[in-house]
Amino acid sequence: MVESTFHSHLFWIRLMEHSSIEAYGVVLTRMGADDLESVRAWRNSPEVSRYMNFRGHISAEMQTAWFHSLDFRTQYYYVIQWRGESVGVVNIKDCDFEKGEGEGGIYVARSDLWNTPVGMAATFAMYDFGFDVLGLKRLRAHILKENTRAIRFNRSIGFVLAEGQEDLDLQFYFAEREAYQRKTSAFKAYLLKG
Repeated sequence: MVESTFHSHLFWIRLMEHSSIEAYGVVLTRMGADDLESVRAWRNSPEVSRYMNFRGHISAEMQTAWFHSLDFRTQYYYVIQWRGESVGVVNIKDCDFEKGEGEGGIYVARSDLWNTPVGMAATFAMYDFGFDVLGLKRLRAHILKENTRAIRFNRSIGFVLAEGQEDLDLQFYFAEREAYQRKTSAFKAYLLKG
């Protein structure tokens, strides 16, 4: 019982230590209940939902139930802050610390920021956190085959299509830590120049 309480206490200390992440010109803040309505509005927008596996309307009740179902020890959802404004969500979810794996994802809600470094910066901040702080060795991503922009980006940062996925609508990609670090070093140097 004492050991369980100790580990639970360490978890909450770790959670508080990572309530925000600042890197590459963005600030990621841990998603809280106060963010749910904005996140739901973004997620329901046609510009965002068209790239999601679930494209149906998300009600306030569904959003609240989803949030309360999260295990914050294995689900890391952050709101992307850019120039003081909340502009999207980035995450690593379903972390399996025994295997050293988690699944990444991102969406930038404002389409005028899609072809800017904001999404790249948020992705790097989140994935660096996953590899360097959480100790993950591999990240997974599920990407719709029609989302060619996301596929190009993920390939450029070290993700590869898993075997047997070529003909599926929802494709599984993965990136090993070393490949990610090798492929992102030049991009990160560019972002750090400002």
